[in-house]
Amino acid sequence: MRDNREIPGAPFPQVLIQLGASGSITAGTEGYSPSARQTQNLFQLTDNLDWIKDNHHFTFGTQNEFFRFNNLFIQNIWGNYTYSSLASFLNNQAPSVYQLTYSKIPGEQIPTSIFRAMQLGFYAQDEYTVTEGLKLTGGLRIDIPVFLDKPLANAQFANSFATQGLVTDMKPKSQLLFSPRLGFNWDVLKDGSTILRGGTGIFTGRLPYVWLGNAYNNSGVDLGRINATGTATEPIRFSGDVNNQPRTSTVATSEIDLTDKNFKMPQVWRSNLALDQKLGLGFVATLEGIYGKELNAPIIQDLNLVEPTSKLDGDGRDLYPSGNARLRYPEYTNVFLLTNTNKGYQYSLTAQVSRNVAKGVSGSIAYTYAQSKDLSSMNSTIASTNFRNNTIANNPNTPALTYSDWNLDHRIIGTVSYRIEYLKHMATTIGIVYNGQSGLPYTYRLNSDINNDGQTQNDAMYIPKSAADIVLLPTNAQDTRTPAQIYEQLNAFIEQDPYLSKHRGEFAERNAARTPWSHIFDLHLAQDFHISSGTRKHTLQITFDVFNVGNLINKDWGLIKLPSITTAQLPATLSGSILTFRGFENPATAGGRARATYSYSPVNTSFVNAPFDSRWRGQLGARYSF
Repeated sequence: MRDNREIPGAPFPQVLIQLGASGSITAGTEGYSPSARQTQNLFQLTDNLDWIKDNHHFTFGTQNEFFRFNNLFIQNIWGNYTYSSLASFLNNQAPSVYQLTYSKIPGEQIPTSIFRAMQLGFYAQDEYTVTEGLKLTGGLRIDIPVFLDKPLANAQFANSFATQGLVTDMKPKSQLLFSPRLGFNWDVLKDGSTILRGGTGIFTGRLPYVWLGNAYNNSGVDLGRINATGTATEPIRFSGDVNNQPRTSTVATSEIDLTDKNFKMPQVWRSNLALDQKLGLGFVATLEGIYGKELNAPIIQDLNLVEPTSKLDGDGRDLYPSGNARLRYPEYTNVFLLTNTNKGYQYSLTAQVSRNVAKGVSGSIAYTYAQSKDLSSMNSTIASTNFRNNTIANNPNTPALTYSDWNLDHRIIGTVSYRIEYLKHMATTIGIVYNGQSGLPYTYRLNSDINNDGQTQNDAMYIPKSAADIVLLPTNAQDTRTPAQIYEQLNAFIEQDPYLSKHRGEFAERNAARTPWSHIFDLHLAQDFHISSGTRKHTLQITFDVFNVGNLINKDWGLIKLPSITTAQLPATLSGSILTFRGFENPATAGGRARATYSYSPVNTSFVNAPFDSRWRGQLGARYSF
């Protein structure tokens, strides 16, 4: 597999200009793209042996995968600037955040990393027919991940973290991961009319190896990083020359990425129980419940972040020391550890009625209610982004169990199709698919590092109960609104928002807000032409699909809503802010603490139409089969 990003235009740093609740402006080259290239070679060997004896059907087998990765993924190698306002950028003021990654190896501008891995798998299964209509299936799978190469050794880091026993050249140990499973299928009346089925077992998966590749890219030996915030950005001014980006030695550091030596591939214990019941006339009803419990879910922690030292006046969130005092070792921006957690679960309940026939009317309707919670949804390939995307109210190293990025909630799927054959050589099929479901989960957060943990996009918004619960300031010198007028506008937005209005006096929970339901219909048309030649039947099929056909009929139908605080549909970006952090009230207050202050630019509504998915699309296809 070869995956290289093409960059349009001339090389240019990334620039992000924040406009408060009005949104933001992004210009230049996306910070992750200039050095995004991956070469992956995979060799797979699988062998199965089946043995049938009496009422037993045994399967023995092995599945082995051998990988070689050449991974290049370096953030901000052309520079990345964040400005708190358009005026600060136009007036060439210091950015609020400046990030740069550069090579420490003389003569090598962009270092790369190569590593190899294997996943060996062995399994045995017995499908046992106990009696007529009852089958039991039991099995055991053993997986053995093997990592053949170590990341680079960093002697300075080993000395700093000697008491913790951490080194950059550690790799996960090879461990036996056991996955026992047991299932059954019971034809209750022995006529196929009532089927009771279910099972339970442990399932081991393969995580994206790019997560493990972070340790090979970020040992601190080959790359240096500047991550300047606050007063550290004062000497920095924008440069459009990607080969001559500002460097400030006082804030030059390295990000270190580690993989826990006891890290295990993801494992989940999953169980299901289902009933299939024939109803007559070709109809079948199904009820099914599924429950999954995380055993070894991946999560990122920052080992270089000290414990919080106080609470923020006002909302009471955890507060860290300012500047480099938040770091255990200031020569490192962050020390990210990929490790495991057993917290998290998923469950779903589904009811379905279906009818599937070769000719005539077929269809189904199904309702699913599903919930999923985790500590981190791990929606990025990069350690730092996975850590930053996890919205928290307190310590980011001990996040609360909250809704997953992929939490479904409610969903209704309906299908109906009609097929008719005629003139001996033709057939026409028309079908409609309906998908109605709860909206997307999203999060209200802040755009600034209010708690001093070094992350600018992970702090949950506090939802004020009243005007006395928040300190509001005008947006700028031209803003003539009084604090009372600003709060009146903010309160109007909170009251019209389905989530914020019900959670006043609380921190906004990750992914707890949802966009409205969506109702989408898709139309499918297929025309078949049959020609027989000898013993073969040749079929030419012409298809035409209209996705979101309701929007074709009426521009106000088939609309999918997104939160107005963000218009991207990636889970990692379905969060945003309506408040702009302006600093602390009277910082010279006794004790050195004070309430946070904010500005608010009026936002008219919580939701906007998705620019692409709210539109109808057509697709014409052809298929020849023989």
